[in-house]
Amino acid sequence: MALMCLIGLSGILIPMQTLKLIATMNHYNPFGGKYKKRKLKSQHVVVLGHLTLSATVNILRELFRRHHGLRNASVVLMAPREPSAQLQELLQAPLYRSRLQYLVGSPMVPADLLRADLASASACFILANRYGPEVAHADSETMLQLLAVRDFAPSVITGIQLVQNKHKHHIATTSNLHAVCFDELKMGIMSKSAAIPGFSTLLTNLLRTYDIDDYSFSSATWKAEYHMGCANEVYALDVPDALHGTTFAAACKILYMRFNVLLIAVRAAPPRPASSTVPDSVPPHACEEIGGESEMLLLYPQHLVLDRTMSAYVVAHSAAACSAIRRWGDGAAWGGAAPATGVPLD
Repeated sequence: MALMCLIGLSGILIPMQTLKLIATMNHYNPFGGKYKKRKLKSQHVVVLGHLTLSATVNILRELFRRHHGLRNASVVLMAPREPSAQLQELLQAPLYRSRLQYLVGSPMVPADLLRADLASASACFILANRYGPEVAHADSETMLQLLAVRDFAPSVITGIQLVQNKHKHHIATTSNLHAVCFDELKMGIMSKSAAIPGFSTLLTNLLRTYDIDDYSFSSATWKAEYHMGCANEVYALDVPDALHGTTFAAACKILYMRFNVLLIAVRAAPPRPASSTVPDSVPPHACEEIGGESEMLLLYPQHLVLDRTMSAYVVAHSAAACSAIRRWGDGAAWGGAAPATGVPLD
């Protein structure tokens, strides 16, 4: 009798629980969770804004290049809508499955930024809708997202894309906020290319990452030489202690001979001459003010005396070369300022 009651009760409860389970699965949103660190000290990058397949693929390729030191980092994508079918395929790709997470949310909502753990992110990128019908509206939306991000996590390094140059003056760039304007960049490249043939190709190769290991050419061919050049990128680093007191021209020689990198510019306060025989200022065309800050971007100021407060921009094959420069600078033991000419001793 008890067995019959148990069977009857099972026949009632099992269908009810099955219906509840189906209802729960129907309401489950795979993009409504939150980011969880895989390891205690793992890094992650948050990408917001207009997430198209091409833009997402490009930024993932750059972030996960082995030269950039972020191959073990995670990327959190956030947009107000669920991903397209193509983006969902990308999320399931074996290369990105364990390192890529998509969240449905808005940067205008602090709770959604908390889900993405923006406050502890290594960087945040806001992508613009450059091909939309209303460009002005797209830039306004992007700037509103920027305000929300900066209010929630002001110390996080943030990169923002804008379409029209007239909106750039609304943003005061700082050391951890960088803005790229498509119109400004496009027109600048076109004007320089008219005066300097090949400039657009050179700049594109410096801004985009290429892995020379992906290609195989005979070392005697022009293709091998070209791809070796394509492997170079622009990196920023603090002027090491070992170069404190040297002139820019001497530092160029030191870095090229020791590390095979090219020093092309520094970011600094208004320049000081190395001696009284040197002009009191760098030519105007070699200076560019950075946002609203008092610092200037100085392009090859050969007589400028470097100090520890400056940032250097170098062309190098990989971030490992910059790390080697930092280690060398920290380990150099000199009794005083470095010599202004020649290559210093270890």
